[in-house]
Amino acid sequence: MARQQIEAQDPASPRLREGLLIAVAAVCAYLLVSLVSYSQADPGWSGTGSGGQV
Repeated sequence: MARQQIEAQDPASPRLREGLLIAVAAVCAYLLVSLVSYSQADPGWSGTGSGGQV
């Protein structure tokens, strides 16, 4: 009964939780793709990818 009263007071709460879940899932998917596609030969901000200095 107390749970029904809490949900009745804030009807947006399930939507906010669902939105947060979607956002966290998107961030996790982005990080997973980043880690899976990592290559040491890729150029970055401090190297050219061929071992030389920028």
